[in-house]
Amino acid sequence: MKNHLCNVKIFFLYLVLVFSPVLTNAQTYGVKHASLGGGGYVTGIITHQKSRDIYCRTDVGGAYRWDAATSKWVQLLDWISEEERNFSGVEAMALDPQNANTIYMLCGLDYYDFGKTAILKSTDKGNTFTSIDVTSKFKAHGNGRGRSTGERLTVDPKNSNILFCGTRANGLWKSTDAGVTWNQAWKDVTTTANGNGICFVLFDPSGSVVNGVSQTMYIGVSRTGSANIYKSTNGGATFTAISATTDFIPNRAALTGTTMYVTHGDEDGLGRLYKLNTSAGTWTNVTPNANNYSYGGVSVDPSNVNRVVVSTIARFNNDQYGTTWGDFIYLSTNGGTDWTLTNGSNSTYNNDGIGWSNGQLHWAGSAEFTPGNTAEVRVVSGNGLFTCSNINAASPSWKFDVRGMEETGLNDGISIPGGPVITAFGDITGFVHNDLTSYPASTHQPAGGSNGGIDYAAANTSKLVRTTNGDKGASYVYYSTNKGSTWTACSTTKGVAGKVAISADGGTILHCPVGSSTTWRTNNNGDSWTSVGGVAISNTFPVADRVNSNYFYIHNQSSGEMLVSSNNGVSFSVAGNPGATTTSWVPTFIRTVPGYEGHIWVPLVGNGLKYSTDHGATYTTVSNVPYCTAVGIGKAMAGASYPTIFIWGTVGGMKGLFRSTDKGANWIRVNDDAHEFGGTTLIFGDLNVFGRVYVWGLSARGLIYWEPAAPSVTYVSLANRATGLRMDGMGKTTEGSNCAQWSSSESVNQQWIIETVGNYVMLKNRATGLYIDGMYRTTKGFAAGQHSYSGTNAQYWTRETAGSYVKFKNKETGFYLDGMGLKTNGADLGQWSSSSHNNQQWTITTVGNGQTAKMGSISTDDIAEEPNFSINFSPNPFVNDFKIEATKSNEPIRVSIFDMLGKKVETAESSLESGQLLMGSSLKPGLYIVQVEGVNLNFSKSFKIIKK
Repeated sequence: MKNHLCNVKIFFLYLVLVFSPVLTNAQTYGVKHASLGGGGYVTGIITHQKSRDIYCRTDVGGAYRWDAATSKWVQLLDWISEEERNFSGVEAMALDPQNANTIYMLCGLDYYDFGKTAILKSTDKGNTFTSIDVTSKFKAHGNGRGRSTGERLTVDPKNSNILFCGTRANGLWKSTDAGVTWNQAWKDVTTTANGNGICFVLFDPSGSVVNGVSQTMYIGVSRTGSANIYKSTNGGATFTAISATTDFIPNRAALTGTTMYVTHGDEDGLGRLYKLNTSAGTWTNVTPNANNYSYGGVSVDPSNVNRVVVSTIARFNNDQYGTTWGDFIYLSTNGGTDWTLTNGSNSTYNNDGIGWSNGQLHWAGSAEFTPGNTAEVRVVSGNGLFTCSNINAASPSWKFDVRGMEETGLNDGISIPGGPVITAFGDITGFVHNDLTSYPASTHQPAGGSNGGIDYAAANTSKLVRTTNGDKGASYVYYSTNKGSTWTACSTTKGVAGKVAISADGGTILHCPVGSSTTWRTNNNGDSWTSVGGVAISNTFPVADRVNSNYFYIHNQSSGEMLVSSNNGVSFSVAGNPGATTTSWVPTFIRTVPGYEGHIWVPLVGNGLKYSTDHGATYTTVSNVPYCTAVGIGKAMAGASYPTIFIWGTVGGMKGLFRSTDKGANWIRVNDDAHEFGGTTLIFGDLNVFGRVYVWGLSARGLIYWEPAAPSVTYVSLANRATGLRMDGMGKTTEGSNCAQWSSSESVNQQWIIETVGNYVMLKNRATGLYIDGMYRTTKGFAAGQHSYSGTNAQYWTRETAGSYVKFKNKETGFYLDGMGLKTNGADLGQWSSSSHNNQQWTITTVGNGQTAKMGSISTDDIAEEPNFSINFSPNPFVNDFKIEATKSNEPIRVSIFDMLGKKVETAESSLESGQLLMGSSLKPGLYIVQVEGVNLNFSKSFKIIKK
């Protein structure tokens, strides 16, 4: 039994960060989903009548809980690791009728890890889970045939310790300890021809109870030709056949009072709806309007047994809203005698702002009234979930209700330098994502069904190519000359979907269709194709060099050979051998690097990560990455000498998503244990936004992306060791203006952000946003300037330690920031060659986030002050003049005003008989230093002031 709580993992992460030489201190990242909306098959809706909680499950995309406060779905299984990727297939879900906090899921897929299967249990509505491995007893397949039937997992409504689970091939199983252990309860029926086995298990809440255990229950078996509905009256010890028909397969059942409805269907799309009087044991055919279609979902109003909603499944002959075709949703208010179609041509469709959806409600295998509001009905669909809030209306409205729900399979994706992110998805085609936070208005057009691959021309970024499975007679390959705004079908193609590459100049396309061992080449946008020489690898992934149009690369994952074409894709030959991947199920993507000819990064799963810089001839092993399933290239960090590398792999003993800005020498972890998404085989970095990376999780959660979280800004003051003066921006906003020094104040002019850029730092002033800049000055004593961000070496400083102090050395000139021994407020901040003098040593003091700091240039600095005597001034900034006031009148003072060059520009002497002195009328707009001295008193005060 595995408990998915985070304490142990967090402590382990701490140990790794502390003791691993290749993991640097992690930058905080935030995970997001590009707004798509649904896109995959929701296979069941499960409700709790007492708490009114609503959940849904999916075939490959986990499970969700409805958040009524935000009107969004909340995913419950993003924590599943690569080793738990099977759990994204949720075959059944059960809620404890007596305790709404407790939920169970039966999870598994048959195509990963030999069908690893678990019962997941949560006692806090899905915030945390315990997993119970049941693989050795029975296996689930959430993406198998009959996946929308159910529910095959249930909790005794009278005893929270009792659960039953119907299985696909191993009969009926029972737990008497709230899901911890399981034993076979009934094996008269195990396998069925369609592989779906026992498809629903249903307790009768009004049945008899013995020793606290419910006695009456029903099971459905997914077969025809033999008994397929059974009843037990002894708590599941024995069962008796009570089938309504053996001509059709039972799909779902709903029971209220003494009335149970069971939907039936078959693979030909035919079926029935039957109603059982559980007291009399009699069945009645109540199929809606004699439409003998295959029926899936059914729900009974808990307060009115005669009110029932039912859905067909996989019927595409209902004219929905007058705009599309799909399943029928019927409502009866008299126990099935009469039925009303609720989603016909007279109904309306609300896409809820998700413009690409056409509203086709199909594969409607589950339908449920909303607990506490039976005017509202939810129905699952192959593309998500639909809600009707006015099912009783003459013209009901159906909403595509999938906000928060992302369940799509990403097959490929690109980030275009200077352009958008563009994706290729299974089922829903793909999108141009001009705004990741907005739902796309449309898919690629023409769509072409599922899209398999996409690429862009590195030196001609308007040129794109993508592949499709050619639904409805569409082409298999399309190209665009305007970054995906429009697409043109290639006039000829050689196969379906698969992967595609386009040369850097956009003139040549290589395509390897699905199932093909031949890679094809065209240099006329698909008017004609020729087979590529030297390649006989099935389902290969050709990749173009991002600089040289003559080069393409293909990695043979089985032999490890790197095949290279240097003749524009005409033929390939072996250039080198980075090694084979260690698992056949991982379709790894090799990556070439924008701006770097001949650079190739190769993920080798259990054989680690390697890269080549010579067109695949030789390879460097990234020794700190022993396991890697995916690699992606992103925009370089400012000051870095190479693009950013992202991987899914193992670093420092920890598996996850990592980032390196120094070609793999050091890594930071991007994801966390709450967001593993079942691992990944597809990563690509953003080429326009540093640090952003896109991932397709094996849990089919759409386009996931991480980006650095907005940092919590810490401001510091920098005090000179020799003089105590602070570095001060002086409020100057002119590019190139000198940086100065001033005695300590609360002014934001003395507050700095130290930004780390690789091995260097940048010093940014809080008040102005300008950076301290060496200005390329190489004469000793010249002032350091201030300038807006330039990314040049003149703004980069090496931070060196000198005992408890620091020194700042300019990357461009090698000179150090130097106080120059100057003690006058407003003196320049200088630069000097290296010395051991205290003038080059600085104290860094954190001043918090500065929320209460004085803004502008309002700062007064006491050099010495006579008791009971102080000076105040206002306004600051000023327009015409400003006034100086003293707490004692008739005390003479001397006032001097200096400009930023140190020139005295105005003076006055006054005894302040009137209580104030007006000054500054003759000054030009700018920043000034005002010095006030007592004539008779030991008093001196200086402050900065601005004239607008």
